[in-house]
Amino acid sequence: MKDKEHFDEGFYTKQFIDIYYGVISYLAIIQEEPKRNECAVASLPRHESWVSLPTIHLPLFYGKQTEWINFSNLFSTLVVTNEHLSNVEKQSYLKSSLSAEQLSFIQALPMTADHFVVAWQLLDKRFNNKRFRVSQHVDVMV
Repeated sequence: MKDKEHFDEGFYTKQFIDIYYGVISYLAIIQEEPKRNECAVASLPRHESWVSLPTIHLPLFYGKQTEWINFSNLFSTLVVTNEHLSNVEKQSYLKSSLSAEQLSFIQALPMTADHFVVAWQLLDKRFNNKRFRVSQHVDVMV
């Protein structure tokens, strides 16, 4: 090899030559390292940004008490019990699922973790009227 011609074997020890070629090999590996890392990073799955919420198709709630139970059950299943969503995200989903008139009941609540629970309870208290539901069942049976 050309590099070995530069060394006088009598002057340089075998140990020095081993170290020299070890360093050359190490530098070659380091130069290849960025390319390997780029490939590894490119192959990793990309995660959604926290700003980009997952798509959940929820019906719009217009305030009919006859529709509250279905809306409430669906919303609870998809959003309220979803452990991967923060309360702020849940509140955002709730606000986007209400008609303008129904949104006015909770619009004044700031978008904070504590206020999602308050907003959900306000709507449930307003539309989860047990007397109305019993009346609806009686009307169906008659």
